[in-house]
Amino acid sequence: KEEDQKLPASKSSTPAATTTQGTTSQHSSGINQKNAAICKDVDAAFDKLWTEHKLHQSPELLSLAAIRAYRRYNLPAALSYCQALAALDPLNPSASFVHVATLVGLGHKRLLFGLAHEWVDAAPKSAQAWFAVGSYYYACGRYHVAQRHYCRATRLDPHCPEAWIAFGCAFAASDESDQALASFRAAQRLAPAQHSSLL
Repeated sequence: KEEDQKLPASKSSTPAATTTQGTTSQHSSGINQKNAAICKDVDAAFDKLWTEHKLHQSPELLSLAAIRAYRRYNLPAALSYCQALAALDPLNPSASFVHVATLVGLGHKRLLFGLAHEWVDAAPKSAQAWFAVGSYYYACGRYHVAQRHYCRATRLDPHCPEAWIAFGCAFAASDESDQALASFRAAQRLAPAQHSSLL
């Protein structure tokens, strides 16, 4: 019966516009309800894996939990998952970009500095290590220096969308819009389904 009810039309709106608005709001509320149900199911699955199956020390589960928390903008939770993962395996690449982005988002420059040096010492030819170095300079507001390190990361791994996104963010922060757009387009070509930025 709620579907039969229509929004009252104002003097400036037409009945067609009113019906469209009603349909749009019903559609978006249906999507929101569906998303809420999916989130609830995923939360239940994580809880089951965490408690019943005792997988709270699993690197795969910790990385998925960190990525999920980051995408939900729960940076403190993402950081705690990343730190637990780093304690198990310091060079695990599955959530490394999220770890760096979380430290940037929370403004933990000192931790980011230490992490970047640790990664560069362990793997100097790794795009993830130079991404971390660039992110440290990005967090400090030294965008031109960050650009050099992101450039190095994209040269070491031209198929790393995270490095291209960060490169674009550094260009955008320096008001260099053409280069920023080119970097974002490169990232979009590499990962067209990726919808969340890391910086």
